[in-house]
Amino acid sequence: MPDKFKKIYKKIYIHNLCSTHKQHLEKKLLNIGKTISEEVTLNTQCCGFAGDKGIFFPEINETIGEKIKHQIHNEYDVYLSSNYTCELGLKHGTGYPFQHILHAILKSLQKDLTKSKILLK
Repeated sequence: MPDKFKKIYKKIYIHNLCSTHKQHLEKKLLNIGKTISEEVTLNTQCCGFAGDKGIFFPEINETIGEKIKHQIHNEYDVYLSSNYTCELGLKHGTGYPFQHILHAILKSLQKDLTKSKILLK
């Protein structure tokens, strides 16, 4: 990984989407997390959103979200997902402020981006 990445978090939670899990790409996602955080927890449990199915059947997502919520106990600096629909489902199902992993990666580069006059909030 490039030297420009900064470890800006102590502890992060990454939700790995189902297709990444099926492709056995967890190690790559974990390595990305380790470039921005000292400690990384990677969860491969399905969020229950199932593409867009969670929009039409939110009760599935809510049930799975409750299980995930009790596993993570609000102990992380940031909650990340590698997929926008999973992010949406996890926010709704757990109540935690999930965001796409790209936001955290860009934030870790913020110092270098500031030189380019690109600011992230």
